[in-house]
Amino acid sequence: MGVKITLSGFQEEADAINSFQEAVIRGALDEVIEYLATASPVDTGAYIESHSIKSNNTRGRGYDSKRRKRGSGGDQNREIALNQLLGDVEKLDFESDTITVRNDSPHAVFVEYKHGYYIYEGLSALQFSGEPKGYGKNYERYYGSGGEE
Repeated sequence: MGVKITLSGFQEEADAINSFQEAVIRGALDEVIEYLATASPVDTGAYIESHSIKSNNTRGRGYDSKRRKRGSGGDQNREIALNQLLGDVEKLDFESDTITVRNDSPHAVFVEYKHGYYIYEGLSALQFSGEPKGYGKNYERYYGSGGEE
């Protein structure tokens, strides 16, 4: 006695699960992009434009601020960064084991730690709890003092 199960009959269900998984990941990445585009400091624009989202930990963008005038950055740099990050998501391999959010700017470590913005620590808190915790100088500016947007 036996039963023959045809696996091709499950393809529709498998496709639906994969679509749902991708939608969940895209939703989480939308939160990541919003956080990076609003919480990142802008002086020359090089740091905020250096954020990237990649599959399998491949190298991202890394702009140098040396040839940019201090204080020259602004909303236009936030818009550039936002569009770059949205473009990164469209290029992702959602079947990859790893999606990496990184900043390869040569001065990223100084922005993060010397100047005390801690953007990636805030991003880690966002990733695990659904909302950023109070890290860095920009938290209250963008998220208020009560931890709400």
